[in-house]
Amino acid sequence: MVVIVQHLLEVAYLYYRDRCRFLRPQTEAIDFASTREPATAFSNHSSCRLTRPPENNDDFVLNSEQLNAVLTLSNAESIQQLWAAARVAGMCLLPGEECVVYILEPHSHRLVNLEDNEPLPMKGVMWETFRQKSQVCSTHLDAADPLCTILRTPASIESEKKIVVCTPVLDEEAVISILLVVCPELSPRDQLKLALLQKQIVLCYRRIRTASTTPVENAITNGPNYSDAMDDNSNESILQLCESLYDQDAATLQIKIINYLQAQTCADCGFLVLVSPDNTQLVVQVIGGKALEDEIKFPADGNVFSSVLMKRKSVTEKELTKDQLDELCRFLGVNVHTILGVPVLSRVTGNVVAIACVINKAGRKSFTAQDVVSVQHCFKYTAAVLTSTVAY
Repeated sequence: MVVIVQHLLEVAYLYYRDRCRFLRPQTEAIDFASTREPATAFSNHSSCRLTRPPENNDDFVLNSEQLNAVLTLSNAESIQQLWAAARVAGMCLLPGEECVVYILEPHSHRLVNLEDNEPLPMKGVMWETFRQKSQVCSTHLDAADPLCTILRTPASIESEKKIVVCTPVLDEEAVISILLVVCPELSPRDQLKLALLQKQIVLCYRRIRTASTTPVENAITNGPNYSDAMDDNSNESILQLCESLYDQDAATLQIKIINYLQAQTCADCGFLVLVSPDNTQLVVQVIGGKALEDEIKFPADGNVFSSVLMKRKSVTEKELTKDQLDELCRFLGVNVHTILGVPVLSRVTGNVVAIACVINKAGRKSFTAQDVVSVQHCFKYTAAVLTSTVAY
């Protein structure tokens, strides 16, 4: 009995001395001595990797606030906005008390904390994370670690048994961001949330970098006023859609968006009418779940979509003449009973960049105002990646 009690006391001591190392499976062990640079002030600190997120994410659920925080990343139109959104999302998704974000500036090619424009320190926990390109956690900070001056309450890490979790965000092999949170613990479910945040940051970073290479004229301060009146299920669905658009070609991206719109509006078919930058030509590349071998091009004036383009308002079969409906039937090769066309507006210029169309609602019912909201909600988060990916 004495031996058992002594063993329990030893285990308890090891746990409270270094929870992160104590809980890590033996297969995850890391020999930092073989990878670190010799004899620095940082070399004696206690650190370890956290375990990878579990493969089974059936119980992975975000609440409404967390969903909105992640979706906000999709609205970022600059590196500064992405940095701010990532910081808010990190605090919202994880049980952290502090969150520090460094992001790669395209012009200087440096990882910078945009709160004070300071570059990533070249020693300490964050530098170790950058150098190894892997997640690192620490239950102790050396006095020479720059984090001691960056964090508000570094002393609480040891006194209150907290963990510093530092995670790189990788775009292929390049580190484009470093996320650091101070928290009591990080569960497997939290790791899933962190992985989701990493993926969204990469997707948004790529989109912003692509958009920044294209000059934008007549930019406006306020973009389209899309509705936020959607439930959590819709937010979760759009988040899954945004994830699936990661690194997709133009045709596949359109198919995924169209499939989403068809499901949300109970439509038999859907397609996107892309608008050329000069507003003179309309292009259809995908109808339903099929990419056309030869895209269809036609002038922006004098057709069924002209009123949507000019008035920037949704249209249904009730606003179309019989000739226009017949034209649409010939264009699609199917009988059109009901239709909804919704303009997709650029959040940067306010111009119509596409017209999202769904046809033949189930039961031959007419499309509703809620269907319009569903389409607008979709493009609130996907319009930017759509316009940065498609080619006219």
